[in-house]
Amino acid sequence: TVAKTNGTLLFLGGFLRPFEFNHIAVFNGSSWARLGEGIEGGIITDMAIWGERLVVCGDFIRAGGKAISKLAVWDSRDWHGIGSLTGDVLCIAILGDALFIAGGFSMVDNIEVHRIAKYQGGSWSAVGAGLDGSIFSLLILGQCLYAGGSFDSFAKRFCFPSEDKGFSNDTSWTPVYNLSGPVHVLSA
Repeated sequence: TVAKTNGTLLFLGGFLRPFEFNHIAVFNGSSWARLGEGIEGGIITDMAIWGERLVVCGDFIRAGGKAISKLAVWDSRDWHGIGSLTGDVLCIAILGDALFIAGGFSMVDNIEVHRIAKYQGGSWSAVGAGLDGSIFSLLILGQCLYAGGSFDSFAKRFCFPSEDKGFSNDTSWTPVYNLSGPVHVLSA
């Protein structure tokens, strides 16, 4: 998986010569470097730039040599955990200062979220009523968050009223189209 900043840094995650880079590296245009002690004990399934930080998710059990699993944040100096999850985190999306994560989990920090959660202002919350199956992909398009996965209609969207009203959990997920199988990737 790949994430890039404002054009100056490129982050690459996956099976990158694990002994040299430990599954994640950054490219500055001329050379590769490791990010602290990297990621251990699993793979990275997605990553995104969140403000000045890099967020990664996957089935790993350590980040930066610390017991940080499933979701980690790199602040350009060190790895930090963010939330305690009960299942797999497969994908990430960013809208403004809000971080969205999705996958096969049902709770984050003891809050029931049904496979999708939002982190904003230092706390986690559910996104609507969540979804009834695993979410494999997230996409922000306009004021809508799209989710693809293995739930009833396989692709749904959750639209926010407007940017000035912030994010509301009062709206619900609506089907995009009634597909005949799981959606693994969304892209715009």
